[in-house]
Amino acid sequence: MILFDTHVLYWWPGDPLRLSATARDWTDQPASDSRTVLISTVSLWELESKRRAGKITLATSLREAWPNLKLLPGVEWISPAAEDWFTAAELCWNHRDPADRLIAAMALNRGVPVLTKDGKFHEPDSPVKAVW
Repeated sequence: MILFDTHVLYWWPGDPLRLSATARDWTDQPASDSRTVLISTVSLWELESKRRAGKITLATSLREAWPNLKLLPGVEWISPAAEDWFTAAELCWNHRDPADRLIAAMALNRGVPVLTKDGKFHEPDSPVKAVW
């Protein structure tokens, strides 16, 4: 089981060559008895916010894409619980992006690594295991 960072979800269908070999392995074969991909609903908010601000291009809004996204095989969509919000606020970590802090908290509270290229997740002070 692994939790995808937002950019992995963005690159998965649109620019898979930007993914690492490990990331492509997870996106090519996400469904199996021992492999579940977790994606936070925070990523939906983050991507739609960036799309609306003109920072990224998507074919449709995330609201329109949601019926297909929620059917991705092997993907479990998770929403932050109160405990995740508390953990994100309490993290002693030098990462100021609130979405990334919440994704890290969700991974921590579920005992899973984060699949991310974000260097902050790979630094020694990161509270979670990161793979790329």
